[in-house]
Amino acid sequence: MKHILELCEKDKSIAEIYLHVQTNNEEGLAFYKKFGFDVIRKIENYYTDIEPPDCYLLVKVLSPLRPQNSSHKHIKDI
Repeated sequence: MKHILELCEKDKSIAEIYLHVQTNNEEGLAFYKKFGFDVIRKIENYYTDIEPPDCYLLVKVLSPLRPQNSSHKHIKDI
């Protein structure tokens, strides 16, 4: 993960990184939060072949100085 984030930091065209984590994947959620990802919303019925079907959408903002196209609010306390 650290290597991927370093590569993305070098590419000034990348302002944010998004990923999905299944809602019951507490270890995965903790892992990504450790690298600076924040939960911005819960998506219901995202997965079709696994239970639970819901996921969290996470984002890591690489630099506040880079242009951002999103105006999302972060979900706190998840």
